[in-house]
Amino acid sequence: MKENRLYTLLQSHRKTGIAIFWIVAVFFGCFCFPLVNFTKTLSDMQKHISIWNIFISLFAYVEVGLLSGYLFEKKKIGVVVLINIAHIVAGMICRYFLEFGEVSNTYNFTLPNIVFHIIIISCVCLCSYLHTKKQIAESE
Repeated sequence: MKENRLYTLLQSHRKTGIAIFWIVAVFFGCFCFPLVNFTKTLSDMQKHISIWNIFISLFAYVEVGLLSGYLFEKKKIGVVVLINIAHIVAGMICRYFLEFGEVSNTYNFTLPNIVFHIIIISCVCLCSYLHTKKQIAESE
C-alpha cells in the first residue's frame, strides 16, 4: 500500500498537528458561517456568492474532517462529534466578536442559521472523519 505522508507527519508531530487542526478548524468556523442564511433575503448576485460559499465551506470542512481522521483515529465517534461541535462553536464565537456591533450579527446569528450550520457541518466533518479512518484501516 502507498504510504500517506501527511498521516505519518501528523502522527510524528501530534501536538503541532492538533494545534494546526484547531487553528484551521476555528478559522473556517469563523469565515464560513452561516452556511445558509435563512433570515436574509438575497439579491441575485448574493445568491451566486452564497452558492460559492456553500461549496467552498463544504470542501473546507471535508479537509477538517480529514485532519481529524488523521489525528483522532483512535477516538470514539462521540468524542469526535464533541470535538467537531467545539471547533464549530469556537469559530462562530470568533465570527460574532469579529462583527460585534454590526447589523449583520442580527440576521446571521439566528436560531435556524446556528442550528443548521452546526448540524450540517458536524455531519460533513464526521463523514470525512469516518472515510479517512476507513482508508487508514485499509492501508495498514
